[in-house]
Amino acid sequence: MKAAGFAPFSAGVLLLLTCLSAGAQSHGLKKGSCETFESCSVDKNPRYQCVKAAAPITVDGRLDEPAWSRTEVFRDFRLTNGEVRPTYPTEFRACWDSKYLYLAFVCTDPRIVAKHTTRDATVYEDDCVEAFLSSDGYPKRYFEFEFNPRNTQMDASVVFAKTGQEKTVDYGWNCAGLDSATRVEGKGATQQWTIEIALPFSEIGRKHKTPAVGEEWRANFYRIEYATRPEEFICWSPTILPSFHTPERFGKLLFMEKRAMKHGR
Repeated sequence: MKAAGFAPFSAGVLLLLTCLSAGAQSHGLKKGSCETFESCSVDKNPRYQCVKAAAPITVDGRLDEPAWSRTEVFRDFRLTNGEVRPTYPTEFRACWDSKYLYLAFVCTDPRIVAKHTTRDATVYEDDCVEAFLSSDGYPKRYFEFEFNPRNTQMDASVVFAKTGQEKTVDYGWNCAGLDSATRVEGKGATQQWTIEIALPFSEIGRKHKTPAVGEEWRANFYRIEYATRPEEFICWSPTILPSFHTPERFGKLLFMEKRAMKHGR
């Protein structure tokens, strides 16, 4: 793992965590308009067209390859209730090639909170971004990734029961070949941290294969911000319920050769 803006940290011991991530906890948030887990499924979840990169991407946190300039930049994040915009801006991009799904977040953050440095630590206790990805068409089975500004990674696999909210989270699963890099730039109100992520299809792809053009995954992308009072839980597709682990609210990630239409909510 590579991180710019922080001193290097030694590798820690892998942890088998027994607690749930921030997405699995209420954190004092109020429920929105849907009162049950099953009632949150709607037809207007967002779509993001993930375009194919024409040239390799170097994971260094800079986002300076031509491929990133051709991706659509999503900025319209909301809090979990879907109504309130977060205090500080977040940008999200995604693209892919024959080996990797690439994700990038740019987070404005005047006061970065990031204490964890060990792989598979409780990253949700820090400012962080998260990606939940379901490649096989069954959104109640997905991979969870969390990253803080120190480039500390947490990965797990999640499987829900066929009915209800019971789920099994395997924190012992590690995504072989996962790569990420962060950069922290600016000061005060203009300070921001950027993370660039490469997720290998050999680990997360449908049947461990590269997606075909036109393939559709279910996904959601999140940010947790502790510079605000109270802290903010931020979504690409608002979960409505006070939990990131609401797969009925996952949006659609479309693998495209090039953008065909504007994405929407």
